[in-house]
Amino acid sequence: MLETIKELGEWNINEEEKEILSVLVENPFPQQQPKKEYVFLAICIQNQLFEKVIIEEFEPSRVMKYLYRKGAANGPDFTPCAKLTHPRKTWNMKIRGWFEKVQKNQIDLETEDIYFITYILKEMQDKEPLILSEVERLTQGFTAKTNCLISIKIDGKYIGEYSLFKKMLLRLVNEKFDTISTSNQTCSICGNIREKVYGNASSYAFYTIDKPGFIVGGFEEQLSWRNFPLCSECILAIEEGKKYLQQNLMFNFYGLQYFLIPRFLLGKNFVKSETLQALKGNRTISLSNIERKKFLITEDDILDVLVNENDVLNFSFLFLRKSQSAERILLVIEDVFPSRLKRIFEAKKRVDQLFDDENYNFSFIRQFFGKTEPEKKNADLNGYFLNIIDSVFTAKLINKTFLYRFFMKDVRRAFQRDEYFSLITKKALCNLIFFQYLKIISFDWNGVECLMGQNQSIDNLFDKYGEFMRDSVKRGIVLTGVLTELLLRKQYHDRKAKPFMKNLKGLRMNEKDIRGLIPKVQNKLSEYDSFDQGKRMIATLATEYLMSGGDDWNMSVDEINFFFAAGMNLTSEVAKIIYQKELPEEVQENDPTNQ
Repeated sequence: MLETIKELGEWNINEEEKEILSVLVENPFPQQQPKKEYVFLAICIQNQLFEKVIIEEFEPSRVMKYLYRKGAANGPDFTPCAKLTHPRKTWNMKIRGWFEKVQKNQIDLETEDIYFITYILKEMQDKEPLILSEVERLTQGFTAKTNCLISIKIDGKYIGEYSLFKKMLLRLVNEKFDTISTSNQTCSICGNIREKVYGNASSYAFYTIDKPGFIVGGFEEQLSWRNFPLCSECILAIEEGKKYLQQNLMFNFYGLQYFLIPRFLLGKNFVKSETLQALKGNRTISLSNIERKKFLITEDDILDVLVNENDVLNFSFLFLRKSQSAERILLVIEDVFPSRLKRIFEAKKRVDQLFDDENYNFSFIRQFFGKTEPEKKNADLNGYFLNIIDSVFTAKLINKTFLYRFFMKDVRRAFQRDEYFSLITKKALCNLIFFQYLKIISFDWNGVECLMGQNQSIDNLFDKYGEFMRDSVKRGIVLTGVLTELLLRKQYHDRKAKPFMKNLKGLRMNEKDIRGLIPKVQNKLSEYDSFDQGKRMIATLATEYLMSGGDDWNMSVDEINFFFAAGMNLTSEVAKIIYQKELPEEVQENDPTNQ
């Protein structure tokens, strides 16, 4: 994966004709949010004397002038430019602290540079109370939405307009890398023997030399270069690649952060220019697009480019979780080809067409794999959710018993609370059909008995849902759910209540319960004088389907109740087939408690 990020960085360096300095300089606020405020606080030095403190609007176009590069959390950054946290602390550690460090070390400085640094530092120390007073006054009005970068301006110029600060940035970076390095060894990325390789130059915080697992050097820091040796060329390319990903290909996906990483299989020269432009940010590339109902990738944006690339590039999805300065890899999905993206998009289309809708998206999956309880503050099912997303992209099989368990957790909750039951059941159905089209779930099928003529339309209805509805027992359970829902609608129509729901055991019925439910529903419908010809037909079909399945269904309680709930959700569709001339009044009405 790092090789891919390196290649992306090389492409962007060549594309924009970047120099080393522009690779090292960072944008402190790479992804600005509309609701937040971004400012630049400048401590102005004029003719070597402190003049004033001013606030300017932060301008991304001035990144090279700001010359920001993050350093250690408990020390100065690589230049006297830092993100403002607490005014006094940031001043002491990041601004004044930088000048003190440089003056103390005097790394290959010319005499005039030493004089310049010394004089600025002395003026800062002499005027420190006044400077801090002004900084604190100007920042009093800052809120949690304010993001501030603080630095100095000398004679009206930013530090990035002075060669001294540029030289010091390069030297301090080299000084950091040199602490763990060796000569004439092989770079782990490009595979070439280099004059010097470094062991502490990874751009990613999931690699560290002070944690278990990174101990090839036998816990000796000077030997830790053996773990992950990098040459200077690869370091810069990886750094640029990471920066490019952060600025252009980093997205939020239902509460999770991920990077979309393109890989050029035949080299970047074999990829169409329009694809490179898409990757360059001229088009939206997202797993979550508002205009397209937050599905995978917008058809009008990247997908229409990628599906015609004949698989000369693929993608990796890197899901990360940041914790302070550390980064934890949650999931890496590698080698996703355009042909797979096309298949996923086609599966989404088929689900939309089946339900006469255009809104199937990954939130349907997140519904069941977010939190174990809605009241929980944090999502505790991220691991399961990411495993399913991995299966979608890599065609790995998903265990259907696992799915039914989590589907029914939410379906039962909605049923018991009598809210959003129809919507949540529909989402579970959509997910199952989506997985079915992608062939990442398999279903047992004991063969459907071809019943007599009048049910042909019902058979056609089942057939359109595909493989998972071809089993006779499942069809019987679905029709039992339909018949039961018709009774519940009749009760609600007449009594504004559904007393029969207690017979459904909170959707925890077993095989015996389902078999015994049909006569109970028939009797109750007869009591309401509502057991008409249409309902008789449904009851007959349900019984015959169940009987054709034998005595042992080999289905879990979750699976049985899933198909029962699916039947309740498909009631209106079945009723339109059964009652071809006129629907009963209670069927025509929308049940408000089922919305």
